[in-house]
Amino acid sequence: MAVSSLGAQVTPPPRGGPRTLVGVVTDTTGMPLANVTVQLRRTTRRASTNEEGLFRFDSLPPGTYAVSARGVGLIAATQNVVVAADGGSAAIAMIRFSTSLPSMVTTAERGGLSGVIGDTAYHALANVVVTAVGGSHLATTDSTGAFWMPLKPGHYMIRLERDGFARQTMGVTIPDNEGRRIAAWLTPQDGEPSHLESQQLFDLGQRMMRVSPASSRFYSREDFTKQGIIDLQALVLRWSTGRLTPECMVALMPSNDTVPVSSLAAADIEFVELYLPTKIGSVRGGTSINGHRTKFTTPTFSQPAAPRECGNVGLVVWLRN
Repeated sequence: MAVSSLGAQVTPPPRGGPRTLVGVVTDTTGMPLANVTVQLRRTTRRASTNEEGLFRFDSLPPGTYAVSARGVGLIAATQNVVVAADGGSAAIAMIRFSTSLPSMVTTAERGGLSGVIGDTAYHALANVVVTAVGGSHLATTDSTGAFWMPLKPGHYMIRLERDGFARQTMGVTIPDNEGRRIAAWLTPQDGEPSHLESQQLFDLGQRMMRVSPASSRFYSREDFTKQGIIDLQALVLRWSTGRLTPECMVALMPSNDTVPVSSLAAADIEFVELYLPTKIGSVRGGTSINGHRTKFTTPTFSQPAAPRECGNVGLVVWLRN
């Protein structure tokens, strides 16, 4: 969302000189925003705003840059900025939004997945539909907001839905020797539910049901923490068969936007789909070509592409909501 669409009156700072881009990030009232991450799209260059909302990039060749800004409780914004011979200047206004209270995942002696769901006033919510995306398990909370479902060990994206409240998703990993218990608080629905998000969650379910365990990996936020993974780039390097470059772009869900792999920290991520290079298909039989016996296959499922820039690894990332 560009600043021009917001109608905010924000004055760009003076240009910093040749090969320099300076800018300011504010909210729509003009209040400076500190600790906002500013990224030059399709590069590894990042900066954080100071207490006055200012940021700076040096040693930039002249050209047009897509400058994106992201921060907690703020809708991400992107603006195209021209860096001329005397430098460039930008002013980005971001919209604040109310985030849900952070969900929690704890251990449980009982296997499977249990939990309690409430609203942001800490009142228990009955009739919340809890679904394990990609499987057949579904549960509904009782009058105390509690539920349980017999999930097997594995990695899951959990969807929480109730009329009048915004849908919430969260990644959960259930180990072999214990269960998991979640606590989540739903916020009132503002407007109509996102049809795009519904479609993306449906597609996720299809991928999780159809891909081979040998050619796919799924990671929740808990996995990142336990394995000491600080960013997505570190995870990709574990599985890549080629060279990871700054041109590696990652699909973000549910917005379906794309950002460089280097711009994503573990704290931003709820769930990751990682697809390894493989041939997808089922063997139908054999034939003889020029005297050589060979097998032929029929494709059964098309998984996310594994681009060369990403070390031949396909990536889909779900951000925390």
